[in-house]
Parts: sequence; structure tokens; C-alpha cells
Amino acid sequence: MSGALKGGESAVYVLRALAGQSMSVSVLSPGNDALLTVTGVSDGVPYLRLAERATEWQGVLPRTQDYRLQVVAVGGDTPFAMEVVIPPLPTPIPTPTRIQFEPGAVSATRQGFVAAHGIAEYVVWAQAGQVMTVTLTSPRNDVFLTIVGADGIPYLRYVTGQTNWHMELPATQDYVLRAVSVGDEGSDFTLQVRISPLSP
Repeated sequence: MSGALKGGESAVYVLRALAGQSMSVSVLSPGNDALLTVTGVSDGVPYLRLAERATEWQGVLPRTQDYRLQVVAVGGDTPFAMEVVIPPLPTPIPTPTRIQFEPGAVSATRQGFVAAHGIAEYVVWAQAGQVMTVTLTSPRNDVFLTIVGADGIPYLRYVTGQTNWHMELPATQDYVLRAVSVGDEGSDFTLQVRISPLSP
């Protein structure tokens, strides 16, 4: 954003930002004759006052609200340019849903929905030597399996287009089961997990 101000004039900009976002504002002008103020519209808090004679401000925003940015010409007529940078909040990493078998059961079924090109994650604990069988079904057959051990070893990748997996487990650990959509529409799915008991 840029403009020109006469001495004593100000330009006001209002933008909305979210709690937790970081905001960086800077104003450039010849001779630093354009100064900056930053105020929360809802809370009325002055985050940067004119008396501080600052041309830049940076901070983590405490609440979701409109923020008022004011550029004030404190000298004579002056052009100015203002830059505002607000990076988006990081996408939260979904917590996998833990699958726990009922007492005495050796299998479990979970039904869910996955967005287009999205991922639904489950985690199940099993012991080395047990045999795990996983079956994933979806109406359009466009949801595929990824299986990764807690040790980071991938046992099946969705790019293979597989929806069934059967293996004697090499390690006692959690196993992450991912239903990965490759379609352009969201999809329901059913995930069946069977883990055979260890032989006595």
C-alpha cells in the first residue's frame, strides 16, 4: 500500500487477523516523516503509539479482531509505502484416532469420512509376531491405504492403490493406518482391522 500525505494528515487502514497470527508492519518514507500506530479495534488496545515515533511494528496478535493501522505525516508533505505481512496460521496436524479392541475381540471396524484429497488417521498397538489384516472399502474405490510403523518404517503406501494389507508384524509398537482420498470428492469409508492373538 502506498500514498502521499500532507503534513499532519494521516491514512487509516483496517484489517482483520486471527489470534495467534504474527503481524509485521513497516512504513517507508523519505526522512522517516511518516510514522505508524497500531490499535485493536475491539479491545481498544494501542499496540504502537505515535509517541513512540516508530516506523515498524511486529508482534503476535492476542485476539481475533480488526486492527487499525494509521500512517501519520509528522513533517511536511511526504509519500509513503506500507507493507503488512501476516503469515497464515499453520494447519494443525490431526491427532490419529486410536483403535482399541473390545475385551476378547480380535477385530474392530471403524467408519468415517475423508475430504477430497484428505487423510483420516488411525493408530493401533500390536506386538511383534502378531498378524495384522487391514481392509479399507469406499463407495467409489478412491480411498487407499498407507500403513506406517511408529518407528517410521512405511509398510504400505497409498500410491500403490492398495485397499488390503496382511502381514506378520516385525515390531511391538503403534501402527498408523491412513485412509487417503485420491478423488475429487469427499468419501465415506469403512476400515476393518484384525490382529490375530499370539500363539501360546
